[in-house]
Amino acid sequence: MRTDSHRASRRAPRSVPSRRCSNDRGAILAESALITPLFIFIIFGIIEFGGAFRDYLTLSNAASQGTRTSAIQNSSDTADWNTLQAIKRASKAVPLTQFNKVVIFKATGPTSSVPVACKTSGQAGVCNLFQQSDLQLSTTPAGWDCTKPASASNPIAYWCSTTRKVNLSDNSGAGPDYVGIYIEMTHPWITGLFGQSIVMSDTSITKLEPQAA
Repeated sequence: MRTDSHRASRRAPRSVPSRRCSNDRGAILAESALITPLFIFIIFGIIEFGGAFRDYLTLSNAASQGTRTSAIQNSSDTADWNTLQAIKRASKAVPLTQFNKVVIFKATGPTSSVPVACKTSGQAGVCNLFQQSDLQLSTTPAGWDCTKPASASNPIAYWCSTTRKVNLSDNSGAGPDYVGIYIEMTHPWITGLFGQSIVMSDTSITKLEPQAA
């Protein structure tokens, strides 16, 4: 005959699952505390780098549109102005306040880099440097004139567009000049996890449309 104590001893193991559930809940909370910050960091990273990639694509497209317009403009006296307008139209997805500078330079070939000095000032016969304020102008400034001395207020006169070689016989038979567009912009980070901002740049180079001599 089974006694009450014997039945009680058989029921005792039933309390074990309760202790296990309590331990499992504690482990889940600990794991959540470790994983949640990492998960949030990944989500914010996707948002941040997605926005940065969008801005870079806009930047790259603006540089390409700039060189295409510059090639078509050839040696027109308004070539650089029209190039800036093309850059503005191609970069509407990004505020102009994010643009730092645009350099239109004489490239030596399709794989050239912008001369370092051109990033800080225009260089005679080499490049024209345009600041953010130049992009924000809505009409052709009267002060931009290749017949006047080159300066920060007259940036087109350093490498005047009317002096660019566009004939097939130019450059000892090599043809027209290569023109390069260098654009630099600042992309602001939204969350601040990766700092305040990052500077992006892109360069596009093409040959001016040839003309018969």
